[in-house]
Amino acid sequence: MLTVVSAAVAGFLARDYGFAVIGITISPIQVKRAQELTLFGLNAQFAVDDAMALSFPDASFDVVWSIEAGPTCQKKPFLLEN
Repeated sequence: MLTVVSAAVAGFLARDYGFAVIGITISPIQVKRAQELTLFGLNAQFAVDDAMALSFPDASFDVVWSIEAGPTCQKKPFLLEN
């Protein structure tokens, strides 16, 4: 599962539902903070990436979860189509 979301939600999805989660953000500072806040042993990783131009190959994820990023996205149709 790819999350474009906070560390709290990524941790929740990994802890309570057992998902393997990769959380992305454009901020290296947010990645560092997410790593600090995520409980040891959860299957949650965080990386700097751009939701509008992902570095992952197509079909890399079964689910994309985005709550907080959508409202600030300048290309909403592109985000929803991809």
